[in-house]
Amino acid sequence: MARLLEVAGVPRDIADPWYTGDFDATYRDVTLGCNALLEQLKKGIIVWIRLEKDWAVMIALAAVSLLVVLNFSAILTWISEFIGMMFPLILGMILAFVLNVPMKRIEQVLRR
Repeated sequence: MARLLEVAGVPRDIADPWYTGDFDATYRDVTLGCNALLEQLKKGIIVWIRLEKDWAVMIALAAVSLLVVLNFSAILTWISEFIGMMFPLILGMILAFVLNVPMKRIEQVLRR
């Protein structure tokens, strides 16, 4: 734990307007500390992304795998319901394709 201004390299407390009566100094101190903290966070996030990218991928993969294992029956139920809904459409497409080939031939013969 550190004081806000220590992040900016200034080892002192923020000026308290209750005692100083100077709200501008307090604003400057808080702005300085927050900007320094933001820069530190950006550096830390960039370093973490570079160094821990492989770990993040492995953690995400493990989390997804765990969710799949824990909800396997629900996933199977959803897949079977989806196939059940799509079956008439798929069957219709197959029948249309299969029947289209002989119908084209019959149509050619009748046009002669």
